[in-house]
Amino acid sequence: DINSYKPFEIFKKYAVPYLHYRQIPITDQTRVLIDMWATVHGIAGIAILSGTKYSGDWIQITRDILKKNFSIDSLNSDT
Repeated sequence: DINSYKPFEIFKKYAVPYLHYRQIPITDQTRVLIDMWATVHGIAGIAILSGTKYSGDWIQITRDILKKNFSIDSLNSDT
């Protein structure tokens, strides 16, 4: 069950309130949550792959992609 997967639980804890804040309709929230999770999970998977060479900031690239693809205006830089 995805809801008992700890990394997803942490992600969902912060993503769901954001979706409410953005007034994403309840009927669309599951789809947007899945899209956002797939993005974050995919970036994390690439970051830990053996042989991945990227000298940039993984957190920043994740923020940039989420901002661009999900209209996320502000993300707390402390999280």
